[in-house]
Amino acid sequence: MDALLRSTEAVLTRGQFAAIAKLAGALRQRHRPLRLRAPDGAGEPDWQIEADSLIGRYVPGRLENTEANAHAPGPVDVDLAACPDGATVSALHARLLRRDGLWCVRDLDSKNGTALNDNALAPGEVRALAPGDRLCLGLVCLTVLPDDRTPGEAPHAA
Repeated sequence: MDALLRSTEAVLTRGQFAAIAKLAGALRQRHRPLRLRAPDGAGEPDWQIEADSLIGRYVPGRLENTEANAHAPGPVDVDLAACPDGATVSALHARLLRRDGLWCVRDLDSKNGTALNDNALAPGEVRALAPGDRLCLGLVCLTVLPDDRTPGEAPHAA
């Protein structure tokens, strides 16, 4: 897109070009993936979330073909079962979603609750996430990482 903008700069007025470049930057920012770091000892790499996702603990046979999971049958997108204290995470614990270009978390009426920076979320409550935030699902706490990569770029090696 940047190459296209540079090639059309001569045709556009300086103000038009600046406005389009600003819009392109906003669109790139709006589609940044969400990166989450697992707790120490989890043996998991950082998770990179590209689209709305379910986060929880996969229990084989428990979620398939149920009314509660009709919108996303099968395993959760971010499975915390292997994390230390993973048993405190509900099968369908929370949803990660984008709202107005921001990544957010919604508690799905989890048994052991969801907290953002030590502030509990009410069931169904949605809160925006920011780099450095501490997201706790039951006793499993994740860290929201900054993402300065371009969309689609592979995660850095940890």
